Amino acid sequence: MAELSLQASPAQALRAIEMEVEELEEAEADAEQLFLIAAAAAVAEEEARLSTTSDMDLGVPGVRGGDPEAVYGRATLRDRFSETGRQRRDVSGDLAASVLLRGTDDSFMLYVRMPKDVFMMLGAAAYDETWDVPISVSGEYYEQTTVATGERGRPMVHPKKRLFVLLYALAHNFSSFAQLEIQFNMSATTCTELFEYDMLLLLDVLRDEISYPSRDEMIDDITNLQDEVLTRIDEAAARGDVLEDEYASRLRRALFAVDGTHIRLKKAPPGDNPTDYYCYKGFMSLQFLAVVNVYNDKIVDLVGPVPGRGSDSSMFPLLKLAKDPDRHLMESTGRGVCVLADGALDRSRYKYLVKPRRGALSRSDPQCCMRNPIERRFGVSKSRWKIMHHGLPFSSTQKNGLVVHVCFRLDALLQRVCTPLERVVTGEETSDEVTQVP
Repeated sequence: MAELSLQASPAQALRAIEMEVEELEEAEADAEQLFLIAAAAAVAEEEARLSTTSDMDLGVPGVRGGDPEAVYGRATLRDRFSETGRQRRDVSGDLAASVLLRGTDDSFMLYVRMPKDVFMMLGAAAYDETWDVPISVSGEYYEQTTVATGERGRPMVHPKKRLFVLLYALAHNFSSFAQLEIQFNMSATTCTELFEYDMLLLLDVLRDEISYPSRDEMIDDITNLQDEVLTRIDEAAARGDVLEDEYASRLRRALFAVDGTHIRLKKAPPGDNPTDYYCYKGFMSLQFLAVVNVYNDKIVDLVGPVPGRGSDSSMFPLLKLAKDPDRHLMESTGRGVCVLADGALDRSRYKYLVKPRRGALSRSDPQCCMRNPIERRFGVSKSRWKIMHHGLPFSSTQKNGLVVHVCFRLDALLQRVCTPLERVVTGEETSDEVTQVP
């Protein structure tokens, strides 16, 4: 910096001031240049990372790890800090639109756990005539999958996208609506408002998917089960475990299996005592009680939810077969159709229950082997609909219970309409079904 002396002339003083100003301007220019160089390096590093990262690293749905913003169309650093400050996201950044417009059966089974034709059939039954309206893409800066109504105002989200987002949330580790906002270019508020409404639509359409067979069907199923039951009894006798005649007779008349399952909660409902939801397995849960037809592995009754501290014995009277045994060919004396159960239920009150024998090996006991379908059904449903495996995310018990009922009914629908190979691809991995495919 130039220094002024007391004897300096006015011209020299002016020159010294000009030199000082020039030095300040040069320093500012150097600082700005350094800032621009650092910003350019940050942009280049970000773009290089995005261009070299694989789909697995970026966090493709169903794959662990990664930044979801990079997968679902978030702008790069340079686009995000453009002159306008506005962000452009086209339909390629919308997972639902990409699959709905260009997806195959494989992509539908990956993201929503069902083939494309089943998805379309379910949506046509659940939604109104807008389901068949062609998908349009609207929005100046945020392109959205909508229904073009021709009216003023924001167009409605297309029902196909609504169903896709709902099924995706059930089939994957859905934790918050903010996550869906990033993945599907929908606001969290819109997702929240549509989620429960669409769940109620599905529950109404799928209500009959869980129902008891008719009396003739029950007789046919018991008849078809006889070979398997006799094989189990003969195998036990070959090991030296001879069943009593009365017990073997009730086992041969057993068509249903009953058991409870705990669905994990991520948080306890507000206003309730949290200890009521803490189950014996060591986590907060809601409990459901189900009845399965052991011949075809189909759930025929489902009650719940109750807090995790509940028991199977307290929920059993809520089942339809307990309320009206005669309608299901069961007798109070135990002479009709029987039900396979575990040790939690009281046979002294319900004579038609077939409980495990004392001292019998659980893995090889005929009664335990015949109860495998209900355990397998719980495992397949939780594997297919990850929201029941990782934990229900809502604080409302009613909404969590609605999620579980819809998931089990969707599982029953897929079991009824899908081919054996499609059921394996969507999560139902049983070797017997694979061998049936020609």
